[in-house]
Amino acid sequence: MNYLKLAQIFNRSRWQTMSVWRKGTDEYWITDTYVMIRLDHSTFSKFKSKYCSFKNNPYIPDLEIDQKIRIQERRLLDRGVDMQKIINEEAGAKTVDFIKMLFVEPYNENYNAVYVGDDFAGAIDYDYFQLFGWDNTFKAHRSLSPVFVYNDKGELYGVMMPIRYFGELEKEIEKFKAVLKGGE
Repeated sequence: MNYLKLAQIFNRSRWQTMSVWRKGTDEYWITDTYVMIRLDHSTFSKFKSKYCSFKNNPYIPDLEIDQKIRIQERRLLDRGVDMQKIINEEAGAKTVDFIKMLFVEPYNENYNAVYVGDDFAGAIDYDYFQLFGWDNTFKAHRSLSPVFVYNDKGELYGVMMPIRYFGELEKEIEKFKAVLKGGE
């Protein structure tokens, strides 16, 4: 995991919100509400150092096992997001494939990675998708449910939230859905 890219993305997060959960001795989960990523202690330490070095970001303290914190609008708060609840949603998710095609929204030039399941399609912000790359297994329940990311050992190590699509992106997603249902 590229901790520098991760720190940059979290630093410019739209809502300036981040939660950190130390799940175990060598397991940390971080989220900005759009992506959730599992990091080992070494990678988390590097991420934390870089994130805290950005102007106006608060220092992230050392956490005890099972301790959660939240940073909102550059202030450190006590309780973080219940990430275990999100992780528990993975049961029964179906494998999805990302299409090696990016869709650019004309009105704001955001890049989105499009994914398809057996009977649904959706999109993820490409900046978040890049954190994981193509060589993973992805699973989801439906278009607007979380997309779970598994490494080559089959371990869950990330969750991406899909974007709500409208306008041109919605038209493209609807085309994919029609093809999946047997239309043209």
